[in-house]
Amino acid sequence: MALVYPLMGQLLVVLLVITRFGQTRRKMDSSAAINASANLRNQFEVPVLFYVLCLTAIEVGATGTAMIVLAWLFVASRAIHAAIHLTYNHIPHRFAAFFFGVSAVTLMWLVLAAHLIGA
Repeated sequence: MALVYPLMGQLLVVLLVITRFGQTRRKMDSSAAINASANLRNQFEVPVLFYVLCLTAIEVGATGTAMIVLAWLFVASRAIHAAIHLTYNHIPHRFAAFFFGVSAVTLMWLVLAAHLIGA
């Protein structure tokens, strides 16, 4: 069940982005609202692969240390990506966080595949 905590962490990131989006809409800050809206959409792209992966890993028992560490690294990358996107929005920094997260979730899928092959 240790993978439930990173899932909750990712949910917290999404809720914080939703909150920021609401704040920017209320303030009528169009450029910040556009970034918040774009980031909110981003939270339903690669993270969907993370959600499916975590639920599958829990179901088949692929919840070892490597999976848990990679899951937390993914969540950290999404939090950093959102923080960059919602503040100074420097594309190279944002892309680095995005790439790190995609790498983490890709490695998680490989760990899952190895677990299934070995099972």
